[in-house]
Amino acid sequence: MKLTGFSEMNASDFQNLPINEQVNEVLSGGRELLERIYLFYIVKLYQYTDFHVEIWYHQTTNRIDKVLTILSQKVCKVRFF
Repeated sequence: MKLTGFSEMNASDFQNLPINEQVNEVLSGGRELLERIYLFYIVKLYQYTDFHVEIWYHQTTNRIDKVLTILSQKVCKVRFF
């Protein structure tokens, strides 16, 4: 599914950006889909162009530790309990 209004950046180009630019791209052009808590992290899932991105925010240090690119078919396999 291609969403309108997004830049044409693919997952490979996105992964080559520095982490701060990845975060800026997702927060300005992505659509938040869900949020979950894992240990000390708030993990947010975003739709960005034709792939998904997880942003891992560490609550106690008040910083983003990880930005992960996830192909759309992998998101469909996530189970919610």
